[in-house]
Amino acid sequence: MNINTCEALLAELQIMQFKFESLNGQNKENNIANIVSTLKKCDIVTPKKEKWYRAREIQNNDENIIYNEVGIPIRGYDSEQSGVAPARYISEGRANDKNEQVLYVAEDQNTALKEIKTVKDSYISLSYCVLNKNIRLLDFSPYSNNELEGYANNQFNDGTYKMIFVEIQRILTLPEYSENEYVISRKLVRLIKENIKASGMLYISHYTGKKNIAIWDNNKFITFSEGKVVQGI
Repeated sequence: MNINTCEALLAELQIMQFKFESLNGQNKENNIANIVSTLKKCDIVTPKKEKWYRAREIQNNDENIIYNEVGIPIRGYDSEQSGVAPARYISEGRANDKNEQVLYVAEDQNTALKEIKTVKDSYISLSYCVLNKNIRLLDFSPYSNNELEGYANNQFNDGTYKMIFVEIQRILTLPEYSENEYVISRKLVRLIKENIKASGMLYISHYTGKKNIAIWDNNKFITFSEGKVVQGI
């Protein structure tokens, strides 16, 4: 990407300020103007792939699960329970506040399992859904150097916006679940929800390099298969 030093420095300073304000209070409007402008220039896409996978850890003695005589689950969650979880069970995530129902699905089974960060001896209910073309996603998925350069050059005519996009993608991709409860990515996603007419976002898994989707609009109407039981990886 063709970004001069001044443009790169300005973008870095604005992202640093956004992170600082996210961790320490309210984001000031004048400090997020270029971030919002960058978001508005991002492409909006519909899912090209039909099947998307969702993994949900099975808790011990879950009344919705059938176990064998030694306590091992023999069947996963049914179709209804495989979708977005009830609000009362939801903790902070990459794209959601506590008790906010955002649905996370992954491009393949391995990515779905990696994303829920379970241990090897845990049991997982793995299901899939079919997404229709009415779902509009803000696209943060360009990942390889060639993809990223092509996307940035097509979408942004200013080096500052290009660099801000790269930094946004890092925030949405890199794992920060052990620190600050995803507060920076949640503040960023809040800007998306407030300024962009989209059902959710398409972004990259740090663990596999494959695509993830977070859907916050009309996600309760997405139908899932019954879950099969697999072990954590």
